[in-house]
Amino acid sequence: MLNSNRVYQIVMRIILILCCSICGALKAQAQYVLNIDAAAIRSNTVKSNTQDVIVAWNSNWHGSNITGYIILNVAPQAPNMSSSINSFPISALSMTSSSSSQANSGAYSIGSDLNIWEKGTNDLFSGQETVNLSITIPNLNSYSWLPGVYTGKLNYKEKTRNFTSFASPKVSPSSSDVTVNIDAFVIPSINKTSINLIIDDLSYYRSGYNSATKGTGATITVIHNIPYTLGVAYTTSTGNFSYTGTKGASQLIYPEISTSLIRSSGEVGLPATLIRGHGYNAVESVTIIPAGNTTVDNIDFYVSTGAMKSNFFRAGTYTGMIELPITSTTQANKSLNNINLIFTVSELASITTGQSNVDLSFTNVADYKNGVSKTVPGQLVVSDNVPFDLTVKSSSAFFNFNGVPSTLPSSQLNIGPAYGKSDIKQVNSLGIASQKLIDNGTQVLDKSIDVKYSFLSSPQLILAKKGTYTIDLIYSLTAH
Repeated sequence: MLNSNRVYQIVMRIILILCCSICGALKAQAQYVLNIDAAAIRSNTVKSNTQDVIVAWNSNWHGSNITGYIILNVAPQAPNMSSSINSFPISALSMTSSSSSQANSGAYSIGSDLNIWEKGTNDLFSGQETVNLSITIPNLNSYSWLPGVYTGKLNYKEKTRNFTSFASPKVSPSSSDVTVNIDAFVIPSINKTSINLIIDDLSYYRSGYNSATKGTGATITVIHNIPYTLGVAYTTSTGNFSYTGTKGASQLIYPEISTSLIRSSGEVGLPATLIRGHGYNAVESVTIIPAGNTTVDNIDFYVSTGAMKSNFFRAGTYTGMIELPITSTTQANKSLNNINLIFTVSELASITTGQSNVDLSFTNVADYKNGVSKTVPGQLVVSDNVPFDLTVKSSSAFFNFNGVPSTLPSSQLNIGPAYGKSDIKQVNSLGIASQKLIDNGTQVLDKSIDVKYSFLSSPQLILAKKGTYTIDLIYSLTAH
């Protein structure tokens, strides 16, 4: 009867035999790997890892004064590097040898046949050397690199020159795979994080503002290998700008601002208006991947005449934040840094007259008895983007007659609003001291003012000689 507590054991050995043929197969799987990303595009070059290729020889030739050469030859197995969708010529790759003084210096394009290394001697029996090889793509900007895993193969072989008796040439490995990895990327950048738009002329309120005419836009550079859409939006749902006036006032405004974009190639992008809310408007849609994988855009900002007058007329500083979101179908959305958009509006004012000369003619008895009045429509056109005062005064206390002061005083001249209007005050008894036609007026643009001029009857008028009497009036526009 067997004892149930007994244990029976047996020991055996497993032996692994690694054959040289397998070693050679593993070496044949050696590969060069190159990774193309945005950083490589910026530097315009990319380099692979280094591969060691062993060149061995066995010769019974020696003793001649003629130098013989052992040569390492590299040849592509196919003319293109291919992915599942796209391809590019393998000649875009260059190979460099850096193993010894016998290595050919520099990088050589991998064409149909390339002698990358050679060793020359006039006394050669047998031996071997390890050649260090690497691959570069030196001119990335010459091609459009599309996403994918591109593969190819390089075959190595040994050649000789001037050897008459050469036996058992051997190169290990006999070939190497080449892999170029290109992930999808969209990398935007902008040359400015703050854009100051200077509003220093009233003409912008009559024809709109375009930063392109001032050279104050921004340049956007996008390194990409997939299509993308560039948008523009406010950073907040309200889309407000903060305003600080030159007189200390502050508030929030909600302007309408449009953008215009011109690609470096001259192609014009889509006009877009900044919108409030959580969406954005497209400025451009890029579908073509250019050589060098870089699209450069110049973006400018346009404000219409109406928006300039309603939002940016008052002197002061307007500050808002916008963003330029990048969207694509194959990559998570990205955005450039927020852009601080500043409108700096100077204090601006102008005043013009419709008629430089106003004639008051006394032609009959009634004129001398009652005085003479004349209304000049649009006599003054006033613009000012801060609260203002409009004043008038005479250049002298008396009218001139034939270039000499007369007895007719300037105080006989009255200036006031046209009949039925109240846009200016009545100024009686004009003199050499300034008198206000408008006191603390609100900001206006191209305000047209009708002016009534009246010269009253007086004893001096009745006694005055016949002729032409003149006096200059001085209108002044000043900040209140």
